[in-house]
Amino acid sequence: MTQVRLEYIRKPDSSYYKSLITWPPEGITYANLDKEDFNLITSKAKFELINFAKSGARKIAKVLNIQKPNIIDEPKQNTEYMYNGRYDILHCCRCLSNGKSPWVVDIEKYWTFAAFGGSRLPRNIKIIKERLKSPSCKAIFPWSEECKAEINGVLQDEEIYDKMKVLHYSMPLMVKQKFPDSGGKVRLLFVSRYFYEKGGPDAVEAFSQLKKKYGDKIECTVVSNLPSEFAIMMHKNIKFMPLVSQDVLFKEIYPNNDIFLYPSYVDTYGFALVEAQSFGLPIISVDGFNRKELVGNAGIIIPRPKNIIMEKINHEVVKGMVEAASQLIENNWQRKEMSRAGRREVSEGKFSLSRRNAILKKTYEEALK
Repeated sequence: MTQVRLEYIRKPDSSYYKSLITWPPEGITYANLDKEDFNLITSKAKFELINFAKSGARKIAKVLNIQKPNIIDEPKQNTEYMYNGRYDILHCCRCLSNGKSPWVVDIEKYWTFAAFGGSRLPRNIKIIKERLKSPSCKAIFPWSEECKAEINGVLQDEEIYDKMKVLHYSMPLMVKQKFPDSGGKVRLLFVSRYFYEKGGPDAVEAFSQLKKKYGDKIECTVVSNLPSEFAIMMHKNIKFMPLVSQDVLFKEIYPNNDIFLYPSYVDTYGFALVEAQSFGLPIISVDGFNRKELVGNAGIIIPRPKNIIMEKINHEVVKGMVEAASQLIENNWQRKEMSRAGRREVSEGKFSLSRRNAILKKTYEEALK
């Protein structure tokens, strides 16, 4: 059994790593984290406090000119806090190792090589290139083709480019559970921990207009940290829910809906887009970093207007989402085609566990030769 130590600057709470630990490659054990460590924050107050702290830390680091790449010291073998006291290879989570033992790194977007910014500063580019070109770095796993192109555009190094292998977020194909009959209603969903950043105001306004157009023929649900200042805009004909755990999302929310609206103006990846496809939900989203790559034939992408103000409703986006949603509401065959396309990507395409695990297993084993 090959033991892989997940190494990080701060304890990761990302679904990307929960997926690794929950569905690892055959013969691979991740040595120092459990899937229980990845309960996503649902408390609105705690969530806002953490975001405030992150923002403050970035500003302080910039003012003090102490922005540095995320580099970790190589952990010692046989330390008591480690699983079975040993590991074979390091898997660095959005950080770089300064050690000589073999290691790989995954990365969602180039800037996350430096948590507090400054990843494009000349001094930091030099350090990042030096670490990625070291003989001990065996592979670089961008989360998307867009991320790979971005890294290549900044570093422009053939040796680094040859080490890159795209490794998307992966999960099993989910089986829809049987729920009470919707009575022929088409059910639309918006889910996000970040209400404004993910286009919550535009999604709610689109839902409101769709309800006026279709009435009881549709249901609209919003699951999010609804800001207090947005409460006055709440519509009685839209169902609002606070954030719920991933288990509840997977068991009760995704499988009980038909179309996923996800405008989203700030994404380093977009896990919800993969999750929606696993449940066969066609997606309506706005163009942005890797968006077309993730959605593919499983949805409709709305052009992104210039000068988006996330706290204000963008009527151009709302119009596009209402038109796209109307198209899917009225064309059941198109919804089914998009549903099948998304589920294919999860079962056997770029989001499949079999593809991801085959790449990881081969890379780990070759790194240890």
